[in-house]
Formats: sequence, C-alpha cells, structure tokens
Amino acid sequence: ESGRPTNTQLAAMAKLCLLVFLFAAASAAKITLNVFSGVSDPTWTLSARQVVRMKGLLAAHQMDTRLRHIMGYTGFTVDGATIRGSPIVEQYLLSTAPAKLLSAAVIEHVRTRIAESVVGRPVFADLRVEKNNSGSCDHVVGPDTVPQYNPSSDDGGCFEIECSNNNCYNYANDIVTNTFAQPGRGTGHKWVTDNCSSVTAGAKSDGLVWAGTTLPTTAPPSGHYVAMLIWPQTNFHWIRMDASKYWSHKPGSTPVRDVDDDGQRITDPSKADFAPWTQFCGYFVSVPSRVTIN
Repeated sequence: ESGRPTNTQLAAMAKLCLLVFLFAAASAAKITLNVFSGVSDPTWTLSARQVVRMKGLLAAHQMDTRLRHIMGYTGFTVDGATIRGSPIVEQYLLSTAPAKLLSAAVIEHVRTRIAESVVGRPVFADLRVEKNNSGSCDHVVGPDTVPQYNPSSDDGGCFEIECSNNNCYNYANDIVTNTFAQPGRGTGHKWVTDNCSSVTAGAKSDGLVWAGTTLPTTAPPSGHYVAMLIWPQTNFHWIRMDASKYWSHKPGSTPVRDVDDDGQRITDPSKADFAPWTQFCGYFVSVPSRVTIN
C-alpha cells in the first residue's frame, strides 16, 4: 500500500501527461463536452489561440481527474485527453462553446457541477478502455431471457468493444447496433421532444411494451424489464433489470455500470440517483428478438 502514488501524485501525473499530449498539437483541437446519455455529446473545435490559452491555464492550475460522477457532466475531452477537476480550465472551455450549441439547462448544469464541492462524493473507477473490434459486433441481439450483469461477456462483450458507439437505449434493450440507437428511429417514428410521452411513443413503435409505473419484482414471461428517465427537456436515459433483480445501465458512450450516481446498487430506479435525469417515466418490457432499434 505504501508504494502506491498518492492522489496528489496521480493528479500531477495526469496533468503532466495531458500537457505533453497537448504540446504536440500544433493548431486547432477537437473538444467534446461529456454530458449526455441518450444522444451524442456536443463537440466543437478549439482554435489554435484557444488551445494556447487552455495550455496556459492548465500550467497554472492544479487538476484532479478522478471521476466523481457517472451521470451528466463528467468533464471535457480534448483530442482524446480528459480534462476535469480544474474549475478555472473547465469554465474557460465551457465559454468556448459556439453560440446556441448548448441549451441554457445544459450550461447551468455544467456550471453547477464545475463549482460543486467533491467532499463526500464517491470516486468511480475510470473503466474506459479502447479495444480492437474483431468484426463480430456489427449487429448483436441478446437472448429473450433476463440478462446477467457481465459487461465483458454480454452480447459477446460488444458493449465494451464498441463502447463509444452504443448508448443507454442499446444496452437496456440488450441489442448492439453501433448507431447510438434512438427510440423510434428503427421503425420510422423517432422521438421528437425530450419528454416521457414522446420518447415512450418512439419506444413503443420499436416494439417495447409499456408495463406501468409499479416496480416489477419478478421477471416477465419473455424478455426483461427496462425503465426510462428524462432530464427535463434535455435528454433521456434507459436502464435495465438483470437476473439478480438489481438494475444496470450504460450512460451514453461511457462504460456499463451497476450503480447510480451516488455509487449505490440500484434496486428501485424511481428512487435511485440519476441526476440530472430526475423525471421517472415508467417501466417497459423489452423482448430483444421482437424489438427493432437503430
């Protein structure tokens, strides 16, 4: 134990790696705001001048890249390098977003997360791993039985192999499409508005069956239960019940998790912490062989 680097040393190492990485970037850089679950994260381009400014701020301010949240804002990615845990730098990067790219709700959420105290917050393992695709993950449909929680073997491990290309809706339905599937898109009736009724209509069009708002306690005759939550007027999030009767989920392009944003096992999705997805919509039954998503 005594030979392990301290948190301060780990933060300094992460900052050094980031600075070395960015030093090689001669001009503009792609930036991603890591914040959504149901749709792709917002991206834009930093100009060479903005990259220089960012590097100057990074050199002047400490950074703690430990992962404190798995839902909502979790930092920025600049040309593959993660930036979080440095409020001055993060505030500057947020200010570079093009006008009208981000809604007022998203901006307020990110600002609040940047400014919050991390005292008492759990530290999540950063599970993101790049894996080579063997070509066996083009389209994988899980069985019509209740899935076991095992991301490394679920659907041939494709939720890990193609982690960045499959979202919460893919994982909840146990279907790998590599298209960041959208409710209703696979059947020509894609959701229109980020609210319970619109996303529910899209999911029903895809073949999911509404199961009400009462927490299920047993498995359905076929398939498995899923649940949907909404970040009001902003984004949707789907989770699923596994054979253990605990629930698991895949926040956007990030790895599969079996805990909520407080690091707690999920027994009741309506009471778990998925903030800012605070509106619980209800339960559905998904039978993978009868569901069409894209």
